[in-house]
Amino acid sequence: MQLSRREFLLGAAGLLTASGCAVHPGSDTGSQTITPIIPPGTPSLDRSLRLSLPQRAVARSTLRKFAHETSVRVLTLPQPPPTRFLLDLAAGEQGKLDVALVEEETLRYLMATGLVEPIDKTLVPERKLISAPFNNPPYDPGGARSIGKDYSVIGFATTESSLVDPPGSWKRLFQYARANPHRVEIPNDSEVAVGAAMVALGHPWSSANPSDLADAKALLGSLTGKLAVGGRLDRSTIDDRTAVIASGLGFREPTIGVHFVVPSEGTIIRMRSYCVLALAPDPVSSHAFLNATLDPQTVKADVQVARLASTVGASDYLIPSSLMDNTAIYPPAELADVIVFSTTTDAGAVARRAVWDSVKT
Repeated sequence: MQLSRREFLLGAAGLLTASGCAVHPGSDTGSQTITPIIPPGTPSLDRSLRLSLPQRAVARSTLRKFAHETSVRVLTLPQPPPTRFLLDLAAGEQGKLDVALVEEETLRYLMATGLVEPIDKTLVPERKLISAPFNNPPYDPGGARSIGKDYSVIGFATTESSLVDPPGSWKRLFQYARANPHRVEIPNDSEVAVGAAMVALGHPWSSANPSDLADAKALLGSLTGKLAVGGRLDRSTIDDRTAVIASGLGFREPTIGVHFVVPSEGTIIRMRSYCVLALAPDPVSSHAFLNATLDPQTVKADVQVARLASTVGASDYLIPSSLMDNTAIYPPAELADVIVFSTTTDAGAVARRAVWDSVKT
């Protein structure tokens, strides 16, 4: 019988206690202005803070608590889609915003173009609460320019019970696709298609080894004409399919009979991170805010609003079981060692596109 995430964590806590160790704890839309309840605040803090946040990313209580405890005036601005956000920065928003919460691809661009400031870790001591591997993403080693907030993973949604229990796997999904043509759909995404095939074959998701790529090509080639290609990675329905490869984002509240599976061989992380933008007018308050968001009680409030898994493992014991045991939000704890960041190189990405283009329908 597969343990729920909460049961797994409680069991681990019992083992640690028995061995003499202890487990330590340890939506928002629209433009809004939060006025501090009591002035003045700590003299060293800037008087204001300007945040660029995606929809329903942070609990209102998080913002109010920070404003109340610091007397910093907090202004939150709804973040547009990534392309528009980057265009706005180029058009003059740089220097008007302090902190932004962004996806990996956007963060990579911001770092490459010098649009984010290094994190002063002496001002964010609670960064120690961020669990591995979220504290050391390969695209920002050591979290030098970002603070990981929350994440989702890639897996598949299905109505087929045999693909869910016993624990589902990429290998069984591809076997099912071969035996049941057009019942499994995969997005037209070479990173996901080749990565899933790699893991199903026992290779690392991001491998660029020619032999591994050849194995993935053979597996995917055997599914040409049988594996349906289409749909978005962040889709929320399976339509008329039996299973779809997707992120967990769209299946946090699935329709009856649909289950989201995190494959037992492992998968990849998609993390959102805070960053302090270049020329931020309020850098000290920016760092104070980043530090405050890592408090486990604050994390709990944010998880309940965002419905995304937190990078702060010390908060897990506070999260309601309805969220902890939802695999589209929190992947099973026993798979922690096989859920990793993608580390595909530029050359590897080109090779993967060539493999996928040669076999997709």
